[in-house]
Amino acid sequence: MITVREDKRRLIRAALAKGPDDDEITLHCHSTDKEIKEKGIRNLFESRFEEELDKVRNALSKKHGTKLYDKVVEKIGRLKERYKRVSRHYEITVTKDENKNRAMTITWEPSVPM
Repeated sequence: MITVREDKRRLIRAALAKGPDDDEITLHCHSTDKEIKEKGIRNLFESRFEEELDKVRNALSKKHGTKLYDKVVEKIGRLKERYKRVSRHYEITVTKDENKNRAMTITWEPSVPM
């Protein structure tokens, strides 16, 4: 990597890389400002995803909340679809009550360091 620009606040580096065909050359750039921005965006999406999971979990104990196992799993699937970038880093577990076909608890934890 070659330093393209460097000052007190940021560092920008670039490198040329040949593709597998040797016909194509790509330019890889890395900026510390861009990295900080991307981390901020990812943290925002992580917090929003966890807030939505909290809402689904809290609905299990509310009067008119969604409690049926299939519906809860469907809601979690929709959340995973909406927050694709961060949801793949979480392991989500829904505990089912076999007698009533209802979700009992929802737990999650990050499965991969982000």
